[in-house]
Amino acid sequence: MADMDLFQRGTSGAGTITHRSTRLSGLAACMPIGFPFLLAAALLSAPSRAWPQTTNRLPYLLACGDSLMQLPASRALPRAFEHLTPPLRVVAAISIGTGLARPDLYDWSAYLQNLLQREGPPLAALLWFGANDDQPLRNGDGQLLPPDTPEWRTEYASRIQQLIALLHQAGTPRILWIGLPRMRDEPLQRHAERINAIGREVCARESNATFWDPDPILSLRPDRYSPYARDARGMPIPVRASDGIHLTPAGAERISEAIREALLAAGAFQ
Repeated sequence: MADMDLFQRGTSGAGTITHRSTRLSGLAACMPIGFPFLLAAALLSAPSRAWPQTTNRLPYLLACGDSLMQLPASRALPRAFEHLTPPLRVVAAISIGTGLARPDLYDWSAYLQNLLQREGPPLAALLWFGANDDQPLRNGDGQLLPPDTPEWRTEYASRIQQLIALLHQAGTPRILWIGLPRMRDEPLQRHAERINAIGREVCARESNATFWDPDPILSLRPDRYSPYARDARGMPIPVRASDGIHLTPAGAERISEAIREALLAAGAFQ
């Protein structure tokens, strides 16, 4: 059966993108989407058990983030979770070039709230943000906070907490904050370390949120950047894109399969 086509340009309007899945047995799905977009992979089969039904829609895994989440959410996560019984649909909310730093440009909290009202709570949520957030933050008093100051870190932590609280209040039982992977360029790596430290601290205080570190599966050595990792046969495979930031398709598959195993081990789908 043909693989899922990735982001084909549509004709339903300026700036829209049509995603067509030919992987779904007996289904021809074509839906216009934009950035941010929802990409629902409704993978249907005759279930041997039923997921908890929270709305009149099929239960789902929510994947939110910027361009780092794009490849996993659009292709690799649906493929990883189609092997569950029954398969689980993936709803992806991706906005390229955004993050938590500029809610005046894109308000992830407002978007997430609308999504949860429409879709109901997911069985689990993945949050992958921070790569675009090395910039000043404006707090509630209108003060502009320079990066890497105690005030900046406190404000950024509150924004992570806000997303987690929205998901928790909606009834989401499992939330994974995905850490930024090790970056090739030193300035980006210093920023990634700051974001990851904040994410770890926030998740340590939240009973239903876990910080998940992608580095062990994206590098030959978890303490050093490498564009390669080893597959099951011990052979090197390219997992990072040429910019030293993003993932290759193989990297997206490794991330998605590891996330599936982490959620299963935590009992997220029981």
